[in-house]
Amino acid sequence: MEDTMQTGELENNDNKQHELQNEEYIFDFEEQSWKTDFVIIVEGTRLHVARNILSLASPVFDRMLQSDFKESKNGELEMPTQKLEDVKLFLQCIYPNTLTQITCEIAKRILPLIEEYQVLQLKAACGKAITESVSYETPTDLLYQTLKDACLYDLKDVRKKCVRLASRKPNTETDASLRQYPLPHEVMNEILQLKIADLETLANELKSTKSELQKRITNLEEHETSMTSDLKTLNEYIAKDLKEVEELRLDPELKWKEAEILIKLDPNNDCRSCREIVVWDVKLSITADCRSRKGSAYGSIYYTAVEIENRRRQPMAANIEARFILIHGKLKTENIFCKIRGQLTARNNTIKQYIKETSYLTDQKNGFVKDKHIWLLVQVLMSEPIST
Repeated sequence: MEDTMQTGELENNDNKQHELQNEEYIFDFEEQSWKTDFVIIVEGTRLHVARNILSLASPVFDRMLQSDFKESKNGELEMPTQKLEDVKLFLQCIYPNTLTQITCEIAKRILPLIEEYQVLQLKAACGKAITESVSYETPTDLLYQTLKDACLYDLKDVRKKCVRLASRKPNTETDASLRQYPLPHEVMNEILQLKIADLETLANELKSTKSELQKRITNLEEHETSMTSDLKTLNEYIAKDLKEVEELRLDPELKWKEAEILIKLDPNNDCRSCREIVVWDVKLSITADCRSRKGSAYGSIYYTAVEIENRRRQPMAANIEARFILIHGKLKTENIFCKIRGQLTARNNTIKQYIKETSYLTDQKNGFVKDKHIWLLVQVLMSEPIST
């Protein structure tokens, strides 16, 4: 039992010691003790400090306290231009275990003392705190004030970031801030150089955007020209009353809907054009191909062919009646007609029809090349789909 009690007491002592180590300790400089042997006088208040701590933290204090300066002989130093609270913060920063974190506000208050007494180890911590505190949202006047301090105390990281941020501020704000917080000429030159670089980047982006927009406008104009030509051809075809050809034989017991599309093919290239129509809310893909192969006794021949495909493979069944008309450029009596009948199901989702040898259609003397294209009208009738 004694061993258990001793173990418990040891654990309690360890916990208390750990709690004391974690507590933030702030030295009371206004109280004299055996640990202090020097006095700093600020605004009439005597602050009691230790010479050895001041000497270790600052080379300026170290020289002062080892020489024949009156401060060393008298054991006290007056700081008539400093504020009491600022000096206390400064001392808390150089004293061990008295301050855990340097904030931007604290850094700006103690920087003049850090610079005067050359406490370099604190300068880096102050610069880091100030750098982290500034952003584009920082008011312009505060940003310029911070930049001026960075130049004064040679805080390179703070200066670099503030210069970058200042270059992005509007001139209406920077002019007023500059009158309030004048900056060295070389710093202003850096800001102007960055502004020029940003403007050049923006100009290049605008130039690129303009070029891209011009390309889109050209493409739209070409598309408009193409659509106009398509519409003209279709109107000419309708005007020739091509619907006088033999009508498709439709099952009167079924309900039918019709859709048609005009497809143009480029005879100078291995052209394959894929378009889409909707019948009974079913999307059908219509593909016209100038290079389809069809076997014969004399080998393979290239044909112009058309496929009707239910690409989504919807679970349905529907009858298809289709008519394909290759439009002659001059005479409607020379148009080539072709009909096809079939059924689209989930398994059999494609219907294909060979229309005419491609070589015949691409021969200019046969009259099927109009406006540098071969024109194909596809008329599709589909019965009401039945779900399967």
